[in-house]
Amino acid sequence: MNEQIYLILILVIIILVLSRFIVRLYNTDNRKAVGAIFFFRMLLGFLIAMLVFVIVEAIRGNNVLKRFFGS
Repeated sequence: MNEQIYLILILVIIILVLSRFIVRLYNTDNRKAVGAIFFFRMLLGFLIAMLVFVIVEAIRGNNVLKRFFGS
């Protein structure tokens, strides 16, 4: 159970750092940053979906790390 909490905390920290980085890229108004913004927004969406999946599986009582990495 502790590993799942650590995984959730790590995902939340990564999401916060990535979202702050995306906001900084938006504020630069650089044409070359458009591709990076698109990529990082897709990555942010994936990480949020992964976070929701981990939380739901932890609430159900399943071992999330076992699902990711096997036995």
